Amino acid sequence: MSYEYVEYVLATYLAAGIGQSEDEAVTALHAHIESDPDFGANFRADLQQALSDDAYSWRSVLENFDVVTEKDEKTARSYVKALLWDSLFAT
Repeated sequence: MSYEYVEYVLATYLAAGIGQSEDEAVTALHAHIESDPDFGANFRADLQQALSDDAYSWRSVLENFDVVTEKDEKTARSYVKALLWDSLFAT
């Protein structure tokens, strides 16, 4: 399964070719979420579903979008959870 909003965020904010640090990327993404609540709600739902989907390969997706290369699925999922979910949506 593909998660449109997750993949958009990876390609637009976190891909190595963008040239931003992780902090800069998360700050820019947070500003986008604040300025476009519909995008924020859709991204949150997509991310939550993707994090719950055991068949979704975070390791492959992160590598395909040139974000980071992780050694295994558990590490990749933890990376995304900490970087995106915990920093943007956990309260």
